[in-house]
Amino acid sequence: MSEDVKTGWALVKTGEPLAPIEAAVPIPKGSEVLLKTTFCGVCHTDLHFQDGYYQLGGGKRLSLAERGVKLPLMPGHETVGRVVAVGPDAKAVKVGDHRLVYPWGGVRALPPMPLGERSHMPRTQ
Repeated sequence: MSEDVKTGWALVKTGEPLAPIEAAVPIPKGSEVLLKTTFCGVCHTDLHFQDGYYQLGGGKRLSLAERGVKLPLMPGHETVGRVVAVGPDAKAVKVGDHRLVYPWGGVRALPPMPLGERSHMPRTQ
């Protein structure tokens, strides 16, 4: 296998175990950064992917297809890794740095949670 293709584990069919797949290693552009994963958490979202749908409550479901999610899908979005390449516009990061990937794109500020409490989003109307 060449250096520009790596093997990873992905959900190829819902309800089935993860399967090995080969994927091209992207070349970072702009401010993108490429990490070699050293640790990756699997969370509840990944379990929804395995099931093929999200439980919305009241017996309602949203399928991955309805949400536009296409398989194969490599689970795990809570990632820590070593920087192996940076795009030409990347700032304050260099090859060899260890970084945590911030997985949340929507909410930037949350109120602090009391020590020992689970960090659930407050319910909004």
